[in-house]
Amino acid sequence: MKTPGTVEETLTAGLEELGIGYTGTQLDMLLRYEREIAFWNSSWEKGKPGIGLVRAEGPELIIRHVLDSLAGLSVIRDLAPTAILDAGSGAGFPGIPLSVFLPHTRCVLLERAGRKAAFLCNAVTILGLANTAVREQSLESVRDTFDLIIFRAFGKLRDIVPLCSPLLTGSGRIGAYKGKREAIEEELGMLQGSMDEDRDYVRIVPLKVPFLPEERHLVILGFPLFR
Repeated sequence: MKTPGTVEETLTAGLEELGIGYTGTQLDMLLRYEREIAFWNSSWEKGKPGIGLVRAEGPELIIRHVLDSLAGLSVIRDLAPTAILDAGSGAGFPGIPLSVFLPHTRCVLLERAGRKAAFLCNAVTILGLANTAVREQSLESVRDTFDLIIFRAFGKLRDIVPLCSPLLTGSGRIGAYKGKREAIEEELGMLQGSMDEDRDYVRIVPLKVPFLPEERHLVILGFPLFR
C-alpha cells in the first residue's frame, strides 16, 4: 500500500486500517505528540542541547512508532488491564499512544534516562494525559505491581522478563513488541523453564502495521510461566 503524503494523512489512514475509532481530540493529541518529538529530535540533530529520541521523522515516525504501538491496542484492550507499566519507555512508545486510547487505564511510563524522562513529563503535560505518570527510575527499583507490563525495543526477553515478573499481579501479563517470529522463538527458547509444559501461557500475536512491510508481533507472556 502506498504511504499517504502528510503526517496527518498517514495517521488517519493508519488508524482507519487498524479499525481504531478516534475523536478529533485524540487525533490532535497524536499530532501534537509527533511535533514534540520532532522538536526535541531537531535540537539534538543540530548539536544543540537536546535529545535524540527516535531515528525517524514525519510519516515514517507515525508508521514505525505510533501505528506500530497502536497495532497492539485491540489485544491489550482484551486483556482489560487497570494498570500498565511501560518499561524503558524512551520517547513514550508504546505507552503514550496506548494511553490516548485507554483513558480509563492507569499508565506509568518508566524511563531511567533523565533527559528522556524530562521529555515524557513534558509530553504528558502538553497532551493532558491525566491517566499517565512518568517515573525516572530503573526497572530494578520498582516496588509496586501492575497487571500488564509492556515494552518495545527494550531488550531480550531473557534479560527483561525476570525483572518484570516480580512486579506482576496474580493474573498479570507481560506484553513485548517484537519483530520476526523466528527471532521470537529463539528468545523464548532461551528463557528459563519448560516451554513445552507452559506453552498455554505464551501467545505470539501477529500484528499488521499499516504501510510497514516488516514482520511484527506482540508476545503475551502469562504470570505462571516465570514463577
